[in-house]
Amino acid sequence: MKDEKSSLIALIIFLILLVPTVSLAGTNEWTLTGLPGKDIRVITFDPHQASTMYVGTFYQGVLKSIDEGNTWVELNVPNGSFTCIKVDFNTPGVVYVLKYGGLFKSTDGGDNWTGIDYNGGFANVLEMDPQDPSHLYLGFWYANGGGVSKSTDGGTSWTYLGLAGYDVIKLAIDPHDLAVIYAGTSFNGVFVSVDGGVNWTAVNTGLTNLDLSAMAMDPLTPSTIYVGTRGGGVFVSTNSGQSWTEINSGLTNLYISTLAVDPAAPSTIYAGTQGGGVFVSTNSGQSWMEINTGLTNLNIRALTVSPNSPSTIYAGTVGDGIFEFTLSQSITASINIDPDTFNLKSNRKRIIAYITLPAEYDVNQIDGNTIDIHYNNQIVEAYSGKVEDDVYSALFDWNQVKALLAGVNGVIELKVSGVVAETVFEGTDMVKVKAK
Repeated sequence: MKDEKSSLIALIIFLILLVPTVSLAGTNEWTLTGLPGKDIRVITFDPHQASTMYVGTFYQGVLKSIDEGNTWVELNVPNGSFTCIKVDFNTPGVVYVLKYGGLFKSTDGGDNWTGIDYNGGFANVLEMDPQDPSHLYLGFWYANGGGVSKSTDGGTSWTYLGLAGYDVIKLAIDPHDLAVIYAGTSFNGVFVSVDGGVNWTAVNTGLTNLDLSAMAMDPLTPSTIYVGTRGGGVFVSTNSGQSWTEINSGLTNLYISTLAVDPAAPSTIYAGTQGGGVFVSTNSGQSWMEINTGLTNLNIRALTVSPNSPSTIYAGTVGDGIFEFTLSQSITASINIDPDTFNLKSNRKRIIAYITLPAEYDVNQIDGNTIDIHYNNQIVEAYSGKVEDDVYSALFDWNQVKALLAGVNGVIELKVSGVVAETVFEGTDMVKVKAK
């Protein structure tokens, strides 16, 4: 028995993951920033004053905070259902607010407003040229003719660009090539123009749900575009829309209302859903994790990354105001894997990876997981887990692992990576595997 125990102990492999320890106050849980009772539809920061926020609501006005949400004042914009707020990044004080049925402009930070005549009916979306803020684009509701219009003089005059009859709900402009414009529509997918809006082409290959609800562009690699759909989850294109791939692993609610990309770390993406709260991906959408601890309302309409702290995200809810969440960075962890579970002669139905968390980490904050085993560019994902005595156990499907390592004999390099709640870890080690 002693020899058997010694052999078992000798077989235990420790994958020590050397990543920096980070302790962030107020992380891993949503807290109410303000405006309880408000139905929040858009959150925008002022690029000239990073602590200044503008918020648009559903028939509850436009509000402004100069202290990052601690206090608010209501602005005297005609009330309505507000969809977009854009702040001129060259001229301080110039703000545009779009609601269904009207576009308004302020030149004094919101104290006074002037209505803008854009020669159209209900507009869904307002977008600003990423290099010239006097160049504005509007996307229109299909019942009012649909399509896209452009202004080159801050909204004084407008030119219709086309896409008549299409319900344009989202617009995105390539910051590296301003002639490239993407239009997301309800029911008809994505259109792209490569000549500044003169001509448009549908680009929907692989996009199995054409009812779009959200669009976000990778700011560093604008050929990478994410779209959210009503019922089909999230899709990504890495070739300027020429083809799309569904990326819904771990996304348990496929009714997407909003998407946000972390500008400082574009592989981190947030998805707000209708009734399912907020999900985060730290690997460009390849896998998602629910982050809803402390979030009292799971009906999300707006997500905005803080310019002061890119790891902090603000969420606008339907009726419960704005919440704030800080995604913690990597911490030191160790993973212990019993190599006997990798014996391909085993008839086990699952394997277990044990992740020992540092003593300073509050295990009560753990409420979800995504953990992967990688080998030879293939991945097996964990499907559940639990915490006991500071050790997190993730269960992997044995048949998937067996298929992954079929025919392998000897020592291989195995990589284990994942997210336990907001704890991100990754590492590799040499693992001995017996062939079947």
